[in-house]
Amino acid sequence: MPGSIFRWYIHRQVERLGHTSDDVAVRAESRLILFGKMAIPQVLQVVDHPDPRVRFRAVWVLGRSRDPAVFEAVLSHVEDSDHRVAYDAMMALGQLGDSRAIPYLKLLAIKFDGHPEGLGGAALSALSKLGVELESDE
Repeated sequence: MPGSIFRWYIHRQVERLGHTSDDVAVRAESRLILFGKMAIPQVLQVVDHPDPRVRFRAVWVLGRSRDPAVFEAVLSHVEDSDHRVAYDAMMALGQLGDSRAIPYLKLLAIKFDGHPEGLGGAALSALSKLGVELESDE
């Protein structure tokens, strides 16, 4: 019985990730992060959702799980057509703490250097979270 209640509650939070109210969506995201690995299966079901608000929140929740099993799902969104999703996917790779992300993030930091939406900075921030500091040209 308790497991089914948790699954129902997690499902309700997943449904709210794309809510038009940022307050509602952020609360749902925070609650899913608190559920950790228990929420992963349901979050993975929406990581490719057509609504970018759902995708960027889903990749962030997955990153905060720190579960290496979600690496590929997060990585697949670093060049998403919506810059918010790409940004959060890069930041989520840093949160995951998985060193497999390092070569991808280095390439993304170069590719998106100076990007108006801060994508290069997101890649650099994620690298820093992973303990990698890029050398300066100075």
